[in-house]
Amino acid sequence: MPWKKIVRLYAPPVLYAGLIFILSSIPQVNLPDLGFDFFDKVLHAIEYAVFAFLIIRAFSPDIYGSVRFPVLAAALVLSAGYGGLDEYHQSFVPGRLADFADFIFDFLGTLIGLAVFYWFRGRNDTKQPSAGQTQSMSL
Repeated sequence: MPWKKIVRLYAPPVLYAGLIFILSSIPQVNLPDLGFDFFDKVLHAIEYAVFAFLIIRAFSPDIYGSVRFPVLAAALVLSAGYGGLDEYHQSFVPGRLADFADFIFDFLGTLIGLAVFYWFRGRNDTKQPSAGQTQSMSL
């Protein structure tokens, strides 16, 4: 795989993971009151939906072809696992705490991100790539 393609595929999830780490290192974040109590949980779900989407995009770079279960499983483990590690990391940040409910919403966001990618990409194996494109490998 050419170096530029590797950077294009893998830099976004790595940089996004760094952004998550930096944001979760900020002591005591005060979120705006939008009229419902679980706004921070919604943010967790969105944050990890984007992260999971970026991870699976890195693992499934081809335009055509199906998304295989091992790729989905790897993206699930990496994204949700990072969510768990992030919650653990927050237990060491002053004014922050590790919250199991936050992890649950990280996990739900991961599932949403994978579902969106799967829906966006489709499972259709009958599509044929045009000249110069390759199909993804089946694992």
